[in-house]
Amino acid sequence: MRDELQTYLDTVFPDAKIESPHSIFGAVHIRFELGGDEPFKIIRNGVEIEWWNDKRRMTKVDKVNRENHNKKRVSRATQRATTLFNETFDNPETEIWILIYEYPDGLFNNLNDYLINQFSPDLIKSFYDKNELVDSQVMIENQDGSLISEKTEARLIVGKIKAKDIQVSNILNGIANNEMGYEPAVCQDIHFLDPTTDRGFYMYDDRGCYIWSNKAEKIKHLYDKRNNWIVDYHRPEIDKYFINK
Repeated sequence: MRDELQTYLDTVFPDAKIESPHSIFGAVHIRFELGGDEPFKIIRNGVEIEWWNDKRRMTKVDKVNRENHNKKRVSRATQRATTLFNETFDNPETEIWILIYEYPDGLFNNLNDYLINQFSPDLIKSFYDKNELVDSQVMIENQDGSLISEKTEARLIVGKIKAKDIQVSNILNGIANNEMGYEPAVCQDIHFLDPTTDRGFYMYDDRGCYIWSNKAEKIKHLYDKRNNWIVDYHRPEIDKYFINK
């Protein structure tokens, strides 16, 4: 199953290699904002309090307000991500690839099986599931002066599942929860790819997600429909794929 996915990637996304997690991407991508970029603020007498430098300045009411702010952010991220997922994989009968990387300590030191438990035991048994060495984001120097990625061990899971059978909201809510310290949390990286439409989806945390393809027209409906969700900082780069095409 791993070889079958890599064969597909070689054909459609030739730079994407399973052993290099950060290469799982497409020539055209959109980065969407999920939870929003509005920070929590405390204003007293018209002056913003720098509570992040000294949390002792926070009152009980401030702490409750911050908790409510964070929960609202996670809820918004989950709702947006679920909408984008369903609009990316719009045929519920299509079998899509899932590619999971689980690191020994989990993401943010929060290793658990919540993500794995979203799939039936029989389905997990049918997946490719082995520990491998994969590229990390750390670069090291060879004796000849060239730079290569440092290797790290990861549990690698590869499988196929119909879109309608994926516990989408649970998984995406778990991703949004993880960095915020909420439960249940997804502590693995998971990529979704549709081999019939050549669309990919990856949510990195409550802040945002990427949707990608090998051709702009395959995801232009998302660019048009959800344009106001695009991360403004990356908009000039993203617009180039779709404007006057």
